[in-house]
Amino acid sequence: MASSDPSDTDLLIIGSGPAGLMAAAWASQYDVRARIIDDKPDRVQTGHADGLTCRTMEILDSFGLAAEIQKEASADIEMRSWGPGGFAGEIERKGVVVSQKAGVSRFQQCLLNQGRLEELFQNLSERGGKIKVERRVKTLQLSVNKREDGSIDNTAHPVLVTVQHGVDSNRPHAADRIRKSRQLSPNESFSNLVEHAGQATHNGLETIRAKYVIGCDGAHSWTRAQLGTVMKGDTTDAVWGVMDIVPLTDFRMKILKHPINV
Repeated sequence: MASSDPSDTDLLIIGSGPAGLMAAAWASQYDVRARIIDDKPDRVQTGHADGLTCRTMEILDSFGLAAEIQKEASADIEMRSWGPGGFAGEIERKGVVVSQKAGVSRFQQCLLNQGRLEELFQNLSERGGKIKVERRVKTLQLSVNKREDGSIDNTAHPVLVTVQHGVDSNRPHAADRIRKSRQLSPNESFSNLVEHAGQATHNGLETIRAKYVIGCDGAHSWTRAQLGTVMKGDTTDAVWGVMDIVPLTDFRMKILKHPINV
């Protein structure tokens, strides 16, 4: 029998960027109790990761979103790379890269503001009142209850995530305030802090019990850190600058400019 406790959920999604919202969109298509939380007050308003590959467009088409995106997006045909020229203050073209090979998909790679994509996913997830993003919610602690033999009972709600609602990014969260008021060490169990707070609603504290948790909270993932998971992959020292502008230029867009030595 499904739990009627609002703090019990089948799936908790941490982070409401494109990855988290896509997970919420999938969950909204099935009989899954799901929640999605984020510590930010609103979705992205300016450009971040705005490129959509043809394979991404195929997935978006399965949600019924591709046609609307095609109406709004800019086709991404090629990238031209520019760098310092032979004379001071001049630049010259260094190369041209075709963004997508011909015939690989019925969809063309394109560019659309990440905030708009998030809005489309959010509207889809909320349709019928299913899954609404809970904002200004800060994650504080994650733990997993295990059996004596070390196994996890996924028929229960073994993942416990303590959060604080109504977060103001300019103020310390409840855990910090309680620690300071009691002069506790940073290593004291947070469960003790919650017990001391008496689940006081003015602190906005809640312990969410989930069968599964998906961490979609970015490159510096809090979820990954809580689980002690090491991020595998490569990093780069390349410096990127992104501008939202209307250029008055005869350059073919999109353009990648290499910086002069800095």
